[in-house]
Amino acid sequence: MKIAIRREPIEGERRVAATPAAVAQYVAAGYAVTVQKGAGIEAGYADAAYAEAGAELAASIPLSSVEVLAHVRPLDTATIGKLPKGAITIGFASPASELDGVAALAARGITAFSLELIPRISRAQSMDALTSQALVAGYRCVLEGAMRFPRFLPLFMTAAGTIPPARVLVLGAGVAGLQAIATAKRLGAKVSAYDVRSASADEVQSMGGTFIHLDLDTAADAAGGYAKELAADRADRQRELLAPYVAESDLIVTTAAIPGRPAPRLITASMVQGMAPGSIIVDLAAETGGNVEGAKPGEDVLVPVAGGHVTIVGMKDAASTMPFDASRLLGQNIANLVALMTRDGGVLAPDFDDEVVAGACLTHEGGMSRRPPPSPTGRARTDGRHHAADILRAVGVRRLRGRLEGVEHPAHPAHVGRQCHPRHHPRRSRHRRRAGGEHPGARRRPHRGAARDRQPGRRLRRHRPHARDVRRPQARRREGSRGVEVIVLSPEWTALLYLVAAVCFILALKGLSSPKSARRGNLIGAFGALLAMVVVFLSTELDNVALILGVIAVGTLIAVPASRLVKMTQMPQLVALFNGVGGGAAALVALLELPLVADELGAVIAVAFTVLVGAVSFSGSAITFAKLQELMPTRPIVFPGAPVVITLVALGSLASAVWLVLTADATAAYVLLALGTALGVLVVLPVGGADVPIVISLLNAFTGLTVAASGLVLGNTLLLVAGTLVGASGTILTRAMASAMGRSVTGTLFGAFRGGSTAGSTAQSDRPVRSSSAEDVAILLGYAQRVIVVPGYGLAVAQAQHTMAELATTLEAKGIEVVFGIHPVAGRMPGHMNVLLAEANVPYEVLAEMDEVNPQFKNCDVALVVGANDVVNPAAKTSPGSPIYGMPILDVASARQVVFLKRSMRPGFAGIENDLLFEPQTTLLFGDAKDSLTKVLTAVKNL
Repeated sequence: MKIAIRREPIEGERRVAATPAAVAQYVAAGYAVTVQKGAGIEAGYADAAYAEAGAELAASIPLSSVEVLAHVRPLDTATIGKLPKGAITIGFASPASELDGVAALAARGITAFSLELIPRISRAQSMDALTSQALVAGYRCVLEGAMRFPRFLPLFMTAAGTIPPARVLVLGAGVAGLQAIATAKRLGAKVSAYDVRSASADEVQSMGGTFIHLDLDTAADAAGGYAKELAADRADRQRELLAPYVAESDLIVTTAAIPGRPAPRLITASMVQGMAPGSIIVDLAAETGGNVEGAKPGEDVLVPVAGGHVTIVGMKDAASTMPFDASRLLGQNIANLVALMTRDGGVLAPDFDDEVVAGACLTHEGGMSRRPPPSPTGRARTDGRHHAADILRAVGVRRLRGRLEGVEHPAHPAHVGRQCHPRHHPRRSRHRRRAGGEHPGARRRPHRGAARDRQPGRRLRRHRPHARDVRRPQARRREGSRGVEVIVLSPEWTALLYLVAAVCFILALKGLSSPKSARRGNLIGAFGALLAMVVVFLSTELDNVALILGVIAVGTLIAVPASRLVKMTQMPQLVALFNGVGGGAAALVALLELPLVADELGAVIAVAFTVLVGAVSFSGSAITFAKLQELMPTRPIVFPGAPVVITLVALGSLASAVWLVLTADATAAYVLLALGTALGVLVVLPVGGADVPIVISLLNAFTGLTVAASGLVLGNTLLLVAGTLVGASGTILTRAMASAMGRSVTGTLFGAFRGGSTAGSTAQSDRPVRSSSAEDVAILLGYAQRVIVVPGYGLAVAQAQHTMAELATTLEAKGIEVVFGIHPVAGRMPGHMNVLLAEANVPYEVLAEMDEVNPQFKNCDVALVVGANDVVNPAAKTSPGSPIYGMPILDVASARQVVFLKRSMRPGFAGIENDLLFEPQTTLLFGDAKDSLTKVLTAVKNL
């Protein structure tokens, strides 16, 4: 396929949609690239550079034959009309305001990808053009203000007197605002900032600014990290509280914006009148209405004040004012999106099942994938024509089955013995009230086909019950444990509330896909669990309510402090414990329910499955906890004859499960529980080193499956749904982790028996290494041009992420490019390192995944490895006999200089020696990671 890059026709637009580096990436992927002559001249990219990268230069781009068109600004309707049906366009589309263009794209049958619609999730960070261009705009705003400001920004102490630093105020702490804060801080100004979003305070402080807290009694967080519009009275109150800060500021940069809406008015004309003469206001939002009253896009407005004037700078096409770097970032954003959709042979084949592709798609096959947000002008169409979103069909949405069972079609009551709910079975309540009694069916199960005690005559399997056996469900009342009448929900309300809880669980999983929404996802999941528990109390005849509440209270008193006080480095251990508790609880519940479901073959099968898998999950999780906590050796534990023992225990477990299904005998259940517990221990003991996180994820899936099976035992649909969600997500995560480490699940569990597990000695080597001081390391870093930081578990243990972030910021201030190379399983859990670095406010723009950063090591001056070991060990590539052979690693050995921060020469978690430590280009700095980084940081600042 051919990708076309043309010169942007919009007057004043100096950016280009692809740089020579992006063209080289396209060519390497198999695409043919045509670049219009002069397309990159204004951005600083010569035609010769494009030709050298492999592009074909053309005097003009024939739009009628274009297959893929990459562009910067939204396409006009004339251009769209010349494109062939089925063409693909990638660039900014302004779907909130360019409604005619969007409709024209759809009508022409063009597949258009809008960079504004890229989902804000971790895996889409490298394609987030809004963020990259906002970065440029925020930087430029401060420069524009500084050039017009008649004073110095930094503090100067001279023989003639001291010049105080300028006071800079940044309103809006998004990506542009944070970059403005950082830039003003680098120039030496005293910076303060304000944002209505609750999470902004820490972000502002991390950039060196002072956050302004206004007493608004409200937060305005919206989806995607943006702010939502305040109500009129709150906006008035906001301006009133901001007025004193505006009056005392020398330079103000406003960056507040709300997608699809006019820019919020933050500074009024009267507030400008209170500023000192010579003050500057730079309004980045001037093109969408302006944060400042009187701002005009692309113009300087002089506002007379007492003693002089205040200058309002209305920014227009801010990113385009720095076209070289803006184009470099934008071109890479587009190239990364193209790479995501590329198939073998240079074919662009979008997969609309991918959430990034589907999210970015604006139009496809004559339809629109989403309704554009409201126009920033807030005006609706009045010409009587339908909006394009009203007449175009949605794409990528499958039709739901029309005959699904819903809350209006509950399970047939007569299917559970002429009762409206399995919990209302007469034997269930009598069994619980019988002191020390035993259910008649617990010891001996009658032959199939005969009626049991107090059981109505049996019906044929799959035979519909008679209508007279079905009663209309009604809300009932029962006596509470203290004689208080408590309403019992009807089955309809129970099913409806269970549906709400299930939706909460699904939304919780969705929220956990991004660090920005993870907290909200957790809260939604917790609400769903609380709702489910309340529904159980209001819909089921429970005995021993006081005892149940007491146990819940005790569990809460244990779990809440454990969750809040646990360190991030110990989170894998806590997850392992919680997994085990869930599986063990499900197994015990199944044991208790066995006498009550002994007559139902399907329920007994579910009991057998729950007891076996739950026991494996419980005991296996206990072993993983002990390994991670180093209460036992982390290396694989293999004893003579272990495979035979594991096989015999597994066969015994299966035999016990069959025994239980055939007889419903409690003895068989207890034997199965014991064998399952032993099997969990035996299976996890041979797992060692870095494979333990994979096993935690696998056991998490097991716990989910046991919960789902217990839902079948109890007749509880919500448990079935929740368990299935956990089981499915745990299975997907297990496969993803195993793939990231180049291992199979079976190889993880049983690799130690054939030398393929992460086994190894923990003995320290006495081979000579080259160690150095913090000052020498600082010199290496301070005079480098490009540094790649590889964080690992040692960084997390030392809680050194904040110091590392400050060191990176200091190096960047010296003009050194800093990138963080993140291995998929850095730390001991997926995403562990991303969470730690996000906590330290490291911008996600500098975080690079393994596949992205590995080609960069050969051009890297210094690779700084902080607490990582196994994920950079060359043995994974060079030593077939190594237990980690085949595991994908970060290619640190290709860097010109490697600096290792290590506490000692002790091997990594996999228990094997790292030959990279003994290479001539490697320098070691021994000590605690936080202490060592602090010393290096101090030395870098003194260079």
